[in-house]
Amino acid sequence: MLIMKGIDSVFEKDDTEKQYTEKARFYQDILIFASTLREDEPFKVWDLAKFLLKNNAELRNQYHNSGLRESTIIERI
Repeated sequence: MLIMKGIDSVFEKDDTEKQYTEKARFYQDILIFASTLREDEPFKVWDLAKFLLKNNAELRNQYHNSGLRESTIIERI
């Protein structure tokens, strides 16, 4: 069952209240992707995945540290 997250998930901070949680940054990056599209511009989930791999720090670090080439990373999407 799909559970809808509240808008406060986008602004959730860690225990020290200084930094956004990784999930919050992920949600923020999705919103940033959406803001780059023109109104009524279609996109594929593939486009979002590529954007997140390049722009989301957690994903970027995860794949950068794995030693995989960028082409291999894209193929794994």
